[in-house]
Amino acid sequence: QIHHQISKVYSRQGTSLMSSNLLQSALDRFNKALEFDPNNYTAHIEKGKLLFQLKCDDTQESIASLDAAIAVFPDKEKAYIEKGELLLKMNNLQEAIPCFLKVIELRNVSKRDTSVEEGGGSDRDKQLI
Repeated sequence: QIHHQISKVYSRQGTSLMSSNLLQSALDRFNKALEFDPNNYTAHIEKGKLLFQLKCDDTQESIASLDAAIAVFPDKEKAYIEKGELLLKMNNLQEAIPCFLKVIELRNVSKRDTSVEEGGGSDRDKQLI
């Protein structure tokens, strides 16, 4: 639990340094955050975005960081969005499309779950769940 809290602090520092355009220092903080908690979803995403800024000609590390975030929380859409946008910037539409399709799928599941929890949805929808 303490490692998780320390990781969050480093991650927040990294985000702040990024917004101040202190990119290498921000990267150091995100790496430190991930040392304390390898499952820090936000640190993986921010690191992926930052690596793209730093090394736009070599995007493998950026993609790997976003893939790590997806591995940690495959049901959260933010990492898919960031990965899809990064792939579009690289003119890689073929790989970007599945990322955005996954976001649509996650949003549909979320809407369906919300509808059922609120008692909405058709009887057929309730049977499917």
